[in-house]
Amino acid sequence: MNFRSLRSLTAFALTAGCAGKPAAPPPPPAPTPSANIVSIHAGDYKFVAPDSIPAGLTTIVLTNAGPSPHHVQLVKLGDGKTFADLMGALKNPGPPPAWMSLVAGPNTPMPPTDTTSATVTLEPGHYALICMIPDQKMVPHFALGMAQALEVTPVAGPVAAEPAADLEIGLVDYAFSESAPLTAGAHTIRVVNNGQQPHELLIVRLDGKATAAGLAHWVEGAMQGPPPAGVRLMGGTSAMMPGSHALAHVKLATGTYGLLCFVPDIKDGKEHTRHGMMKELKVS
Repeated sequence: MNFRSLRSLTAFALTAGCAGKPAAPPPPPAPTPSANIVSIHAGDYKFVAPDSIPAGLTTIVLTNAGPSPHHVQLVKLGDGKTFADLMGALKNPGPPPAWMSLVAGPNTPMPPTDTTSATVTLEPGHYALICMIPDQKMVPHFALGMAQALEVTPVAGPVAAEPAADLEIGLVDYAFSESAPLTAGAHTIRVVNNGQQPHELLIVRLDGKATAAGLAHWVEGAMQGPPPAGVRLMGGTSAMMPGSHALAHVKLATGTYGLLCFVPDIKDGKEHTRHGMMKELKVS
């Protein structure tokens, strides 16, 4: 074999080898970001919760060890304000300061072992976790030590997208509206404050002779005596500012339920239930 033939044979072998080599597989798609999961335990009168969490879509899971009812109310502090500033401001009667912004968390689960959860997008900044529910002397739980500073830190890269909700509950001054009838099963409810002042959504199951009005009367009467029989706390969302929204995760059985808002009115300080912000509905 001469040099020219050897060179041709080598070129043929190289070409054949390249042609037979499989193409490299495409890189796998980047994982889809998911919501941060934050677990909080509540008891009389303390939160067990992290001091710092990343910003972005966050699902807060609240376990109520009781024996009292508790919720998680997030408060975002304005620039330059501290947790100490907030605790000082909360001692003063009257409307909250403008630098205090209410951000929804999970509303009240039934003590001593039930859990509730809510999903909200948290911006970076200084926050506080507080429980605004009062005891039987009408002292709010945050004044008894149920308050904690929380730092929400910036994150780099993509953030999780909000999951789809299967129905929406609107809050206005002073009523609730549902985009569709509530049915038995697990639901992700988009709760939207379309009102002019802060509102919450408290969901309760009403068994026997229990009524939403009876529960409201007990709360408005400083919760003296035992709570009304047949009421089961099912969560929802704590107070949020006008124009805000959050997702409440609930699992409902067939029966009668109540929707209530106990946020104090910015005009007269009375619970919104006294202005008619409560509703009963059937779940089938």
